[in-house]
Amino acid sequence: MAGAVLVSRRARTREVVLLKTLGASRRQTYLIMLVEYLCLGLIATLSGVVLALGAAWALIRYVFNTTWNQKIFFASR
Repeated sequence: MAGAVLVSRRARTREVVLLKTLGASRRQTYLIMLVEYLCLGLIATLSGVVLALGAAWALIRYVFNTTWNQKIFFASR
């Protein structure tokens, strides 16, 4: 994990240096990084939701031997 963080940090430093060399301001580099991290967060969130729903379906189907019913998840409302 620490190795991945260090490699990522070095890559970010290189990207910032390249953007500065090309004339980007501090604000532009900040916005570029912000958009990149927001997109990565969105992709991670969506993939997590899909995997969790798939795991829940598999548990309901194969472990509990019942059918998928969405009313179960919204019954507390």
